[in-house]
Amino acid sequence: MTITGLSAQITLTSATSTPNTGDLNSITTGNGALNVSHDGANEVWDFSAASGTVGVAEYKTLANSTDFASFPNANLVEVFTNQGENYYNNSSTSLTLEGHYIDGLARIVYNDKREYLMFPLTYNTVYNETFDGVLEVFSNGALINRGGTIVMSGDGYGDLILPYTTAHNVLRVKSIVDYSDVYNGVTIANYIDTIYSWYNAVNNTFIATYSVSSTDGTNTGHFWTYLNQSDYVTSIDEEIAEIIQPLEIFPNPASNMITLTNVNGIETVNILNLKGQVIKTINGISENQRVYLDDFPHGVYFIQYTTNETVFTEKLIVN
Repeated sequence: MTITGLSAQITLTSATSTPNTGDLNSITTGNGALNVSHDGANEVWDFSAASGTVGVAEYKTLANSTDFASFPNANLVEVFTNQGENYYNNSSTSLTLEGHYIDGLARIVYNDKREYLMFPLTYNTVYNETFDGVLEVFSNGALINRGGTIVMSGDGYGDLILPYTTAHNVLRVKSIVDYSDVYNGVTIANYIDTIYSWYNAVNNTFIATYSVSSTDGTNTGHFWTYLNQSDYVTSIDEEIAEIIQPLEIFPNPASNMITLTNVNGIETVNILNLKGQVIKTINGISENQRVYLDDFPHGVYFIQYTTNETVFTEKLIVN
């Protein structure tokens, strides 16, 4: 679908589009087919029907990671809910994946680093890259060579409709990752992952992603993510309709209690931890509802509720 209004073309750089250590991003993940494969100028991509599970991407220093000795060149570590650790090297020219570590299961170390983003990147920019590494399976000690090619391009720009707002003037990055796993000289699987990522050069991470995967020519699924409203930032020159979050939470940060006001139309409130797990549910809430937090350890939590068929997620800090 093509829009009639014109968008300016943005350029992604490391300064505008990569996470910083200490960042916490609330992200919804799900699976299923979305009609977002169209490319070109002044397009509209629609995630309005997307829903799923809320998780948290946390970005740490190498020293605070689990397997730092295996990735000495990493300077950014991503920990996503229940998915292990991703080790990156972030520089002015690229964000490269040094490898992964999944506690008790596997480790992969890339010798020829796997490019995640190249800079600068704008509409019609194309990069052709290679990557190669070794996957170690802890259960049996198997060492599997994993390598292939990446074609990365800025293949479209326009508007991205999210469940809570429309992001204007976004750039879409398309990466076609074609790779194989080889064990003892024998190819055991061939993969093709087509990954779409949307950026607005204001948030220091993607706004949404959508991937289509295949193994040996057979489709293995469609997967997507999007940045939740609590962490979404718009550019100062965007003219978008504000969505008013009706629920008010006071105080925040809190110590032993919060009060919920302006609760019209809200029946249930969930409080989630950083792993995306629901740790407290409040049903049938009323105006000036008190929620006691005496048993909550100090830290960051998320309050999630639904109103007018829109899911909202807000940060809660307990100290």
